[in-house]
Amino acid sequence: MPQPTALNTLLGPPRRVLPDDWQTMPWRNGGGVTHELLKLGEGAQGFALRISVAEVTADGPFSRFEGVDRSILLLSGAGMTLTWPRGDRTHLTPAMPHLSFPGEVAPNNRLIDGPTTDLNVMTDRAALTAKVILTPPGPITAPLALLLRPGVVSGEALPALTLLVRAAPALCDAPTAAILLSTRF
Repeated sequence: MPQPTALNTLLGPPRRVLPDDWQTMPWRNGGGVTHELLKLGEGAQGFALRISVAEVTADGPFSRFEGVDRSILLLSGAGMTLTWPRGDRTHLTPAMPHLSFPGEVAPNNRLIDGPTTDLNVMTDRAALTAKVILTPPGPITAPLALLLRPGVVSGEALPALTLLVRAAPALCDAPTAAILLSTRF
């Protein structure tokens, strides 16, 4: 069960993270670029929660993140095929756009038909759990929500891929990726 006080402390005040606010950096393995939207708390990899948008432009391995759980949501593109260390494969496509897995398991990525853009939600396993859910336009009830297209949130026009931090309660006329969090302490 979530502990609202601990989550509110971690998340801080309500705010909007616009695409112009993102911090862009190379991937840990050097194979691409990520745009960091939010990084909070301390943990095994220097954060309790990290939310980013990755531009995947080439085939290659995922970076390893020990002690971290990852959730990926395909935002644009045809998708990718992930080959896991045991040899099994998972297809991340518009029909099956979401996947969660431990950060220690670094699959190899093969793009299906050109570049993709992906939402990445990473949590320090000892501190937090996260669940990403696609939600239709309507009330925002999650502590974090990413607008999947331009939209109006409680009367304010916002661009696509704006991250809303502690925006609830609010009404949004765009679909979102709601990020639900639970503490482990």
